[in-house]
Amino acid sequence: MIKFLLTCDDGYNSPGLLASKKAVENLGEVYVYATETQNTAGGSRMTVNKPVKYYKRNLLDGTECVSVDGTPVDVVRLALLHDLKDEKPDFVISGINIGEQISNSAIIMSGTCSAAFMASCMGIPSLAFGYTPDNEEIKYIHHADHNGFEHMFDFPQKVEEKIVKWVLKNGLKGADWLNINIPTKKTDNIKVVRAIRDGYYDNGIDKRKDHFFNIGLPFKNKIFPENSDAEWIKNAVTVVPCHVDFTDHEKLKKLKILENELKFQEV
Repeated sequence: MIKFLLTCDDGYNSPGLLASKKAVENLGEVYVYATETQNTAGGSRMTVNKPVKYYKRNLLDGTECVSVDGTPVDVVRLALLHDLKDEKPDFVISGINIGEQISNSAIIMSGTCSAAFMASCMGIPSLAFGYTPDNEEIKYIHHADHNGFEHMFDFPQKVEEKIVKWVLKNGLKGADWLNINIPTKKTDNIKVVRAIRDGYYDNGIDKRKDHFFNIGLPFKNKIFPENSDAEWIKNAVTVVPCHVDFTDHEKLKKLKILENELKFQEV
């Protein structure tokens, strides 16, 4: 039987995590490990030099799960290196995140994507799901207060189920993990695209009494590069195939000349 590890950086009581569980619970055996609290934009941070506590909890529907008082990366490493080391899952699914992961910079900052990336580094094919809610302000409410928003995830749940079924049949076609983002409006469109580097979010300085830097909402009228996640997210489910290998192998060959042209003398 196929085994899934489900995780979420919004906390174990996130309606997105519950929707993810419902999407795959009939497709295989499901283990659920998530952060104890919201860890949005936590990136690949990992807890070091102090103990990480974890607890038995329940999802919003009563399903048993494990919560970890740490980062999304802590969660994945605890599950794969400790609790599930003798029964490794076939896939890791991270999400469904409240908020999209659009652009390479967002992928690097995202706790949702970092969990999928870490699992892929450990040899487990992974999927990261993000959803753009119809009310942007919901993304900035503490996610522990999202009980009652389960209805928001009916469409994302169906999207996840269909994509996971396709992946079970076809694999990831050479990708290590997929970054999948779901638009607010229901759609039948799905686009396999590239991620833009940056520039999806409107950043600025608040010039009121207390100055602070603000990572704001997505640009509303900006024209984005063609065939990109930013271009399509309003009208299609976007799928970005990702690798864990950061090495540019073509440039590696060209830079080999450095070995002969630079010499370091002992002082």
